[in-house]
Amino acid sequence: MTTFSIKDGISRVRTDYGDVLLDETEGRYWHANRAAGLVLDVVEQGGGAEQAAERLVAEFGIDGGTARTDAETLLRHLRDLGMLR
Repeated sequence: MTTFSIKDGISRVRTDYGDVLLDETEGRYWHANRAAGLVLDVVEQGGGAEQAAERLVAEFGIDGGTARTDAETLLRHLRDLGMLR
């Protein structure tokens, strides 16, 4: 299982519309919807894509395979942006 963690220098704030992430070093920020915020919750708790998929299924009632693919895709994307290590 591949696990990730949020990189130092990335701040995360929950809003009514999802999460906002700020890269304090680069001065860039991103908006994450509720589903992405849930995946980030799992990452902060030490989990990976499998645990995130389980939470997505429980929260949104989506298919497990779709949830797994979505979680893996999001985590790779955030890693590629330099937000996760």
